[in-house]
This record gives sequence, structure tokens and C-alpha cells, in this order.
Amino acid sequence: MPSRASHLKSRRGCQQCKKRRIKCDETHPICLGCTKHGISCSFNTPPPQNPNSQIADPVSSSQLLDLKLFHQFTSETYMSITDNLNIHKLYRTKIIDTAFQYDYLLHAVLAVAAFHLFRTGLKSWNLESRSQNQQFESSLNLQVEM
Repeated sequence: MPSRASHLKSRRGCQQCKKRRIKCDETHPICLGCTKHGISCSFNTPPPQNPNSQIADPVSSSQLLDLKLFHQFTSETYMSITDNLNIHKLYRTKIIDTAFQYDYLLHAVLAVAAFHLFRTGLKSWNLESRSQNQQFESSLNLQVEM
């Protein structure tokens, strides 16, 4: 018995050809089968993107350092500024909310956190690379300039 002749399969064919169970020639923007039948081809419309499938860009080392400094301010630094508990709440909530509206204030918050870390010692804080050390020093310079 002779073997069957092999055939090519269409893996990325348009939806209309798949519904009709025929081989799509995958010609863009409109396949030959859809042109022949006078129907719209799914190659004309881009496929809908699933928002869950999008991958976020990796965080740069400077962004990571800013996040660490921001965390430092909201977890420890704000308490070292004053002993007044009412003022603690002001620094932890109102100042932070306002800092998101004004870049200079956000940089000042990060600089104060960096200065606090510098004054209390860096033993508990891991600054991995030289570039992060330079960014840490630039945060201190921002605090001095203001």
C-alpha cells in the first residue's frame, strides 16, 4: 500500500479559514481564501491584547534605590524627625501625598531618607554596586542644595 502524500499544515491561519476547516495560505493582509469568498479576513484586525499577558519593564537600579529610600522614609526616617506623634502622622501621610504632586518634594524626601541612613550607619543597608553608591551620594547632594 503506498503511503499518503504529505501536506503542509497552516498553524497561523485566519479565523475564517479555521472555521471553514480549510487550509489558509496566510497571505497578509487578506488571505486568498477570504478574497475568493469575499469575506473579511481576521488578518485585517489586530488580535485583542490580553492585559494580563503584558510584562512590565524591569526596574532599573536607580528606580530600585529610590524605592528603597522611599521605604526607608515611610518606615523609619519620619519618626526620627520629631518626637511629636501628631507630626509623625503628618510626615507619613500628608507629606508623602504632596511629594507625589511635586518632584522637588519627592527628591527632598528621598534625600532626607538618604541622609538619615548616612547618619545612622549603612550596616543594615545593602548598596550593592558602585553606581548605587553614586546615586546615594547624589541624593545627599540634593538635600544639601535645598
